Amino acid sequence: MSYYYLIASLPSLAMGQDPISAKAFMTRCAAELSQRDYDVLQQIDQLPLPEDTPKNAFVRSWNNLETQLRNATARMRASKRHKDATPILRSHSGYATIIEDAVENAWAQPNPLERERSLDKLRWTLLDALQGPDPFSFNVILSYAVKRSIAERWSQMDDETGWEKARESFEQQPAGRDRQDEPETASLETGSQN
Repeated sequence: MSYYYLIASLPSLAMGQDPISAKAFMTRCAAELSQRDYDVLQQIDQLPLPEDTPKNAFVRSWNNLETQLRNATARMRASKRHKDATPILRSHSGYATIIEDAVENAWAQPNPLERERSLDKLRWTLLDALQGPDPFSFNVILSYAVKRSIAERWSQMDDETGWEKARESFEQQPAGRDRQDEPETASLETGSQN
């Protein structure tokens, strides 16, 4: 099914720019989508989905790609700390070489912000490929929903918010916890930049 009016009426998206609000987007979609498609749309922000959740092809593919990306990131973090990531990895179907290469390249970035930006750019690229050639298909709306969330996340990033999150994270660490892995991790990260 094609959704010409809905897709044509949605504002463009870019990382770091304020997107349409989630509420406004879902309100527009509720008015235009079939009930079945609207139900599928509501699943897209719940990834990774439980294995028994019925999904359409786009959601199933996105779930597998996002799971592979998260697994690759977990393996990279674990290797930097000389840990085994196996217990936290989730199963997925398929394998995209681009994800493994992009995660490795992201970890070569000079700081965590650039690393996150690289990973979200990868997500954006994967979503572009998944939506397919029809610019008015339901897949475009599903892709838009995920991109909207990414854009919103980046539009809310600023120095003040970053320092606040860092302070909250620091305060949540148990008292007296010794971070002996920091120098080792720092040297590994520095070494990966070369």
